[in-house]
Amino acid sequence: MLVDALSGGCDGALNEHELWGCAALQLEGICAVKIGAMQPPVKRSRLRVAFEIGVILKGLNGLLELIGGTLLLLFPPSAIQRVVVELTHNEVSRQAQTFAAIYLLSHGVIKAVLVYALLKDKLWAFPWAIGVFAGFGVYQIYRYVVEPSGWLIALTVLDVIVILLTWFEWQRLKQERRM
Repeated sequence: MLVDALSGGCDGALNEHELWGCAALQLEGICAVKIGAMQPPVKRSRLRVAFEIGVILKGLNGLLELIGGTLLLLFPPSAIQRVVVELTHNEVSRQAQTFAAIYLLSHGVIKAVLVYALLKDKLWAFPWAIGVFAGFGVYQIYRYVVEPSGWLIALTVLDVIVILLTWFEWQRLKQERRM
């Protein structure tokens, strides 16, 4: 019988409901502990959830930058020129296209690495992320002064919020790891 066969694999100390949970996990080769004895999931604070949402938004922004930079490198200038002229009524030189591609790709890669490390709670990433996001924010403010844009303001506000959330999460993690 299935119950007899599985109960031996899970030390025979399980009730029927735990046994079925163990059986499901055993199929994946995981049943090492009694299901009922597993730790309940840790409740995350609202600040942690806000931090994760902000960092994920930065990650999505970085992904869009990676895609944009890749497209700028892959497509011929004439194709991009037509799209840019349609959207902005301005022309783009080959040099500007290359600069934009490198700018977007570097931002995307940096954000991807930092977002991954932040979500994995790597302490080294927190001060780096704060510094890099602050640098992006300063550049975005400069760009806003040169050429005002609502998107730059929105992105800069997001950066400030993520910087603050990153700071608070960094302090929380440092204190938690001291205990």
